[in-house]
Amino acid sequence: KMTQALKHRGPDNYNIWSNKDSNIYLGHTRLSILDLSSNGSQPMISKNKKIIITFNGEIYNHLELRKKINLFSSNFIEWKGTSDTETLVNSISVFGIEKTLKLIKGMFAFAAYDLDKKLVYLARDRSGEKPLYYGFIENSFVFGSELKSIRSNSNFNNNIDIKSLSSFFLFSYVPSPNSIYQNLFKLEPGHYLKIDVSNIKTITPLINKLKIVKVKWIDEENLKIQNYHSTNQTNEFHKILINSVKKQMITDVPIGAFLSGGIDSSLIVCLMQNLSSDPINTFTIGFNDKNFDESKYARKIANHLGTNHNELILSHNDLINQATRMHEVYDEPFADSSQIPTFILSKFARSKVKVSLSGDGGDELFGGYNRYIWSQRIWNWLVLLPLPLRYTLSKFLLLFSDNFIQHLQNPLNKYFLKNLKVNNLSEKIKKLHSKINSSKNFKDFYITLVTEWSNLNELLVDYEYDILDNYQKRNLPNIFNNNTINMMYWDYKTYLPDDILCKLDRAAMSNGLETRVPFLDNEVINYAFSLPLNYKIKENKSKWILREILKKYLPNQLIDRPKMGFSIPLADWLRGPLKEWANESLSNDIFKNEELFNFDYIKKIWDNHLNNRENNHNKIWQLIIFASWYQNNKGL
Repeated sequence: KMTQALKHRGPDNYNIWSNKDSNIYLGHTRLSILDLSSNGSQPMISKNKKIIITFNGEIYNHLELRKKINLFSSNFIEWKGTSDTETLVNSISVFGIEKTLKLIKGMFAFAAYDLDKKLVYLARDRSGEKPLYYGFIENSFVFGSELKSIRSNSNFNNNIDIKSLSSFFLFSYVPSPNSIYQNLFKLEPGHYLKIDVSNIKTITPLINKLKIVKVKWIDEENLKIQNYHSTNQTNEFHKILINSVKKQMITDVPIGAFLSGGIDSSLIVCLMQNLSSDPINTFTIGFNDKNFDESKYARKIANHLGTNHNELILSHNDLINQATRMHEVYDEPFADSSQIPTFILSKFARSKVKVSLSGDGGDELFGGYNRYIWSQRIWNWLVLLPLPLRYTLSKFLLLFSDNFIQHLQNPLNKYFLKNLKVNNLSEKIKKLHSKINSSKNFKDFYITLVTEWSNLNELLVDYEYDILDNYQKRNLPNIFNNNTINMMYWDYKTYLPDDILCKLDRAAMSNGLETRVPFLDNEVINYAFSLPLNYKIKENKSKWILREILKKYLPNQLIDRPKMGFSIPLADWLRGPLKEWANESLSNDIFKNEELFNFDYIKKIWDNHLNNRENNHNKIWQLIIFASWYQNNKGL
């Protein structure tokens, strides 16, 4: 049942391996990408019969690794096929788990059972491109790529974790290492578990006594900014990025790329087309609403490069029809509304290809979000004001009308924002009021920028403040002597894997599409974090070094334009075509549970949004998503 629940991730094959003597069972559903023959089927056992593996992902340097294995191994391995799974399982048998994790380059989540040592390893890639959940159901230790696999276990009865529910409303996702359920967890990126199963039959209860050790296998605390003075940095990084794209284009099935027309996806497509003798497949979706439509930019870039471009223009009905299905794709509450167009784009691409490259990761590594440009500037002002004065200022900001703020746009832009283009200034100033009085340090200020509710006590009856304290201690190390680059690193460690990559993986794999992310190659990551800030942000423009490389392939008019993001007109839809569904969702009985939610407050924010007194679309979307998930999954 657990394996069959993941059939959408691997529609091409299905196998189970079991060792009933030790009560260990491994399952796998296969999406065939390299070596489409049965030689790539899993679970797969090593040549020396010591390691059995079930593996999701791609190892891009596996052919180089085969040469190392043959040199190191006393018994020359006669390879059965050309799959990276065969390389990975034999690498673990020859080099061990630690050395293998240091050697491989790719995206992965796998379970490997050492039959001699009676050890099970669960491992996840450095950036968290591939998911891995684990934990306990009654007296069983379980794991899987998605929670729906674990939920399908006949003994599943895990309750919702209330702290995780609070975290969801803070971040719009449940941060690692927690999941929405008690006793079930996400393995953090760059970690592996070592589980001693030598006496598994004698352990009762398993949940309390099974010996599990968590190991961080990637060392990122030594990342350092270099003092670059040479113009050669752009050329050097260009070569690194070309190499990453080249490795990730290796496949035995049709391949393409997502193309939004933004900096990141455009650069990946440029490099792909430059490396290919044939037109590559590119995929774009556009919207009838021109305020949210980027398809014209993607079309111009595709025409300039000569790609085989595929475009799908959506009406609001197309998007709304998918909105009510998101609980099927994301089996935790997950409220990034760009999940809807990402799902539709993945489904569209899968009709033509089996693998698609994506430009994700560029924002976090190269300063793509606006907060990287203006947050330090605002913080420099805030630290000059004592906390009581900040509190007074925050209340004063609420007195401004939208029209008054609009009149201030030009002087604010000229003297304070320094010609940084800011959309929806009125909305951003009103959000700022709740942030400036609660930040004792820059980490506090950062958290206010990435969380939705200024006071979660208004929504949740039993909200605990230590959730944010623990989050800060666990996830926000000061690795760099620069607040802005630290922000990028914090986003890379938290928002990227738990939101962006989660969104991409579930949307794509629910359609049997593999996505690959060249910006998350090890060498690209290391180089990105070695760059000084002025290689990322210069003259209020983000991604400076990426733009410089892009100029080699595209004219300036296709590069220099405002960032739009992959958003939908959610605020208006909630007052229009989504209003009925929203009303029904917000009337769910779960919200009337007085031990959990303040229902009067929910009615207030909904009423204020409907009457245009406030723009509460992100908060309302969280509530709708949670209600939809709760109604269709195991409840409290």
